[in-house]
Amino acid sequence: QTRDFIYVEDLVNAITLAATTPGVGGHKFQIATNRESTVAEVAEMITAILRDLGVSNIEIQYQGARLGDVMRNYSDVSKAADLLGWEPQHDLQSGLEKTIKYFYDEHRG
Repeated sequence: QTRDFIYVEDLVNAITLAATTPGVGGHKFQIATNRESTVAEVAEMITAILRDLGVSNIEIQYQGARLGDVMRNYSDVSKAADLLGWEPQHDLQSGLEKTIKYFYDEHRG
């Protein structure tokens, strides 16, 4: 399975541009990174980041697809680039690092 993940700050920036750019009212935009990542790739990235933070005993468990699961999810952000001048500023790795570090710092004390 694949997904097109986006860092929350990039999403907020896109929403802000869509709300403030003249002449785009009523348009629909796909907001993502324009790159598919497998769920397994994301799990491995998260595991590596957590291990770098000293978290051990991480085990990824793989299971079959569930009824109704979407196998591929990919977004074309070219319309947002053309009409809003928007593009994501974070790739998946940096977005995961920031997110995990935030929650790790908030909950370890």
